[in-house]
Amino acid sequence: MKREVEWSVEKSNGVVAIKLYDDVPNPSLNSPVGEALHNAGAEIIDWDVSKFETAIERAFKSAGRAEAMASAGSGPGCGR
Repeated sequence: MKREVEWSVEKSNGVVAIKLYDDVPNPSLNSPVGEALHNAGAEIIDWDVSKFETAIERAFKSAGRAEAMASAGSGPGCGR
């Protein structure tokens, strides 16, 4: 999981961590995954489908991809 987060950051992708269970604490910063998520600036949310879309949009914007795509002349959904 740690490496997948790092790969996403290397590709300038936003990162959202979704906890499968609400009663599970966020990963410790002393753990490899917790540190990777923190370094990526990832938002950690509970499993609530109604919150997925806005969390993903925030991650997309915070990664700077929206600005990069706009300056390249592509709109959202046309990233190829």
